[in-house]
Amino acid sequence: MNSSTNAPMSKPMMQSTVLSFNIYNIVICFLALPLNLTEAVLIMRKKKFKPFERILLSLCCADVIVALYHIIQKFYEKVYGESMYGTDLDHLLRKPLELFSVMSSITNIIVLGVDRLIAVRYPLKHGIWMTPKVVNLAIAGAWFGSIILSVLSNINRFAEPYNKSDSAKVIANRIFAGLLFSSGFIIIGIYTLIIVTVARHRKIASKMRRSGGAEKSDEMTVTVTCVLVVVAFIICSYPFAIDLLISKGTPALPFKVILLNTVLDPLVYFFMGYLKRKLRTRKSNKKLEMQSIPS
Repeated sequence: MNSSTNAPMSKPMMQSTVLSFNIYNIVICFLALPLNLTEAVLIMRKKKFKPFERILLSLCCADVIVALYHIIQKFYEKVYGESMYGTDLDHLLRKPLELFSVMSSITNIIVLGVDRLIAVRYPLKHGIWMTPKVVNLAIAGAWFGSIILSVLSNINRFAEPYNKSDSAKVIANRIFAGLLFSSGFIIIGIYTLIIVTVARHRKIASKMRRSGGAEKSDEMTVTVTCVLVVVAFIICSYPFAIDLLISKGTPALPFKVILLNTVLDPLVYFFMGYLKRKLRTRKSNKKLEMQSIPS
């Protein structure tokens, strides 16, 4: 009796477990969260944060929220076999929360780009303009702006909570796609200006023969980072945005495509530079040790 009654339950449970650990969920669970949390811990270990590190920490929090939101929602749906919030609440909350989680990450990337643009274009004024107070206000503006955008973009859901027609879905999808495209244009513009400014600085420095090996390496790192940021955003966001525009209901591409950005952000912004600094410090320490050895 026990085996016969348990058999129908074991199969759905096995399917739920397998479905919960597809490739996207594995990437988000076992890469996005550990990478962003490790980055946050390494930044917070410092006694004093630089403006750049404050924004990086804010971006970490945004990416953690994106990953956690996805994990909690999918875990609930796979275990209980139903939507996390129920029919009406799911309609009212899921899309605004999805948009907020994405826009909080995007707005922090934009703030980070503005800070880097000022640093490379006006290096002597960067410390005067980007004070801790200004940076904190910019971070708060990024989060508050994400909330406002997510609410205003889904105002039709709150005004007509029971309107689940295809036309309402199309309007919501187009608004989401418009925000992704416009954010992409801003990100491409800012990081292209950084690349152009760095290239111009390198050209001037080479003519004056003042650019050392370390400076050239830093300039190359900035250029590569900016290119990777733009490419990662386009690959992760634009296909989903195009699918939102052409679909009449639920897009064919999963929302999890955008979430792959939460894995790329810490790798591009932090760990690439972190490993480079560690290698440079180790190299300089070895050089000092060699110099200290008596001949």
